[in-house]
Order: sequence, then structure tokens, then C-alpha cells
Amino acid sequence: MAEAKVTPARDAEHVRLLLDVPEVRALVRELDDARWTGRTGYGSRALVGMAFVKAVYALPTWTRTVRLVRDHAALRGVRGLDRVRVHADLTILARLATALAKAKAVPLAA
Repeated sequence: MAEAKVTPARDAEHVRLLLDVPEVRALVRELDDARWTGRTGYGSRALVGMAFVKAVYALPTWTRTVRLVRDHAALRGVRGLDRVRVHADLTILARLATALAKAKAVPLAA
């Protein structure tokens, strides 16, 4: 019988710590300030957090990233990631790309 493989909670803690770095908090504020729409939805912290999850867990697609967050209790506990839903993966990617372009932010993988 195949065992379910669950990623370690320490990786979720790594994502939380990355989101609390002063430079990342400043980026989130800058992205929030660049937001031009009045619609509610995913906050910039969730979008940047999703990018960190994708990088930390070395996931190839945004769909897998969103599914991991949905299924991983420790990741759902990270503030901002608790609202992510599978059907929103393309919305997340589009919003993150737009927000980063507007803020002229340095790429996360620099």
C-alpha cells in the first residue's frame, strides 16, 4: 500500500518566516499601495506567500501550489494563505504578475 507523503511543517514555517522579513513586508505594502481596483479578493501577502510556497516546495505549476496549500494544514495556518482556493490558481498568477509589474519589484528569485 502506498503511503501518503506529507511535506514537513518546517517548510511551512520557512514560508511564514520569509513573509515576515522586513523587505518582504515592504514589498507587500508596496503591492497593496499599487492596487487600483476596489474589489476584495486575495491580498498581496497571500500572493507573495504563494510565490514563496511554489519556490520552497519546488512545485512546477500554480495548480499544484494551490492544491498543496489547500491540503496542507500548516500552510493554511500561515496568515494570508488560509483563503486560497483551487479554482483561483490562474487568478492568483495573473494578479501577482500584474501587481509585481506595477510595483516594478525585483524578482523574488534574484
